[in-house]
Amino acid sequence: MTICISIKVPDGLMLAADNMASYTVMNPATQGWDVIQSYSYAHKLSQLGEVSIGTLAWGNGSLQRRSIQNIIEDFVRQNAVAQYSDVKLAADGLATFMRTLYEKEYPDPAKRPPSGVLVGGYDSSSPFARLWAFEFPAMPAPVEVMPNVNGQPDFGVNWFGQVDAVVRLLHGIDPRIIQALKDAGFDRTAVDNFFSVQNLHTLKLPYNFIFDGMPLQDAIDFAAYLIHIVKGRFRFVAGPKLCGGPVDIAVIKPHQFEWIRRKNLSHIGEI
Repeated sequence: MTICISIKVPDGLMLAADNMASYTVMNPATQGWDVIQSYSYAHKLSQLGEVSIGTLAWGNGSLQRRSIQNIIEDFVRQNAVAQYSDVKLAADGLATFMRTLYEKEYPDPAKRPPSGVLVGGYDSSSPFARLWAFEFPAMPAPVEVMPNVNGQPDFGVNWFGQVDAVVRLLHGIDPRIIQALKDAGFDRTAVDNFFSVQNLHTLKLPYNFIFDGMPLQDAIDFAAYLIHIVKGRFRFVAGPKLCGGPVDIAVIKPHQFEWIRRKNLSHIGEI
């Protein structure tokens, strides 16, 4: 489990993630996934080779006894670097590569945990960043995130993984209330309409941000702020610790991938 943040602004693309890896097993009694172990130093943010394209990974932490980071590195080794000049081709290729391993790991369609990846960066198709996301099993083919609107670029923030604290802060609601109202007998269509993004903005519940003019440094600070909110939620609220550990941050610009914050292997003091 994890919290991943991407922020697209005119001058670049910012990617950030915590590094908590939680390992789960299927609980036969509840048919849910129970956390049996968590580690704080996984890799959720990666660069594809040496080009200006990066990835964020959330959900299931491993496939075929290999970490998602290891699988992405293997994908890079097996494919020509020239392919990565197109963000969509890179996303399509990675999705196909991972899907084979995912379906081999989880042959029963009824017992497949979520595993998602965002692929974002620059190519010749646009002067602005392009983003594509896929998530098994619900969305196996990459879908563009924040595509152009009427020929104009769309800027803003996206979040993936354990996002309830972010949604509560930025949108002003807890997503669980939607299902709770439906379970209580309220009209399902009316509930969906009321909690639609468009209606929430009409009610002025979500906070407003101006991403069109946001500098990269502010995007970095905003992403770090959101991640630390989620880390604090899992630090202090009762339940499994699904997010935590160091935070990795990278900024992508045309022909440039720059690590802003990146953990290194080390050992200080006693275990």
